[in-house]
Amino acid sequence: MFNYLENKENYISFMDDNYIDSYADPSVTYTKETFLQAAETMPNNHWYVLQKIKVYVNGLVEVVGGRFNHPKRPNVSQHKGEYTDGSATINFIESNTDPIIRWKGVLSNGNIINYESSKTLREDVCYLTTGTNFDTYDKAPAVNKWLARSWIDGGEEELFFLVESKQMIDDVAAYYSLPVPYDSGLAIILTNDLQSTRLKSMDLNHAGEGNWVPVVVASIVFVDNVAIKFRFYKTSRWNE
Repeated sequence: MFNYLENKENYISFMDDNYIDSYADPSVTYTKETFLQAAETMPNNHWYVLQKIKVYVNGLVEVVGGRFNHPKRPNVSQHKGEYTDGSATINFIESNTDPIIRWKGVLSNGNIINYESSKTLREDVCYLTTGTNFDTYDKAPAVNKWLARSWIDGGEEELFFLVESKQMIDDVAAYYSLPVPYDSGLAIILTNDLQSTRLKSMDLNHAGEGNWVPVVVASIVFVDNVAIKFRFYKTSRWNE
């Protein structure tokens, strides 16, 4: 899955021969107890991806990463990533500076990615009235919900938004005069099965169970208040 991350061989992706399902006996109907018994044969130093994320820019994958767990340690996760050009790896660690986004990204080049949720997201998720909606930025009018921002001190800033359709992506790209982030294969998915790329689902409209919103995420990267890059975050899951 990784090419540059330290101990990269310990991070196991869905299609690897030694993913979790390779330890299961197809003739056995597993209970929680028998599955944990099977898990005892899994190497302690392996981490199995449950959510894999690819960040697309201009039709190419710029970053690959994911959330990793081990059945022996069900309450422990690692969040790792790397830039596909080898410029940096990323380790996400816990941070308590924001009421919703509880992590920061530590890059191998020494930079730190800081995160701040928007006032809109805080209202939708936590009924909070704190925060801002980043109105000092040039925000594309096609976007209905701006979710968060990130920044690297002295470097790039990134505004994240809720993607509601492929057409919205096209409209945002046109507004900023930036290339669309998707390739031809991803374009088909965005047209026919957008929700399958969601980061997660949340009750953003306070409509209750069964009416949660698939949170599909894209972003615009700014440097010196100029939009320079359009990113799309595609999440895939082990069981989909």
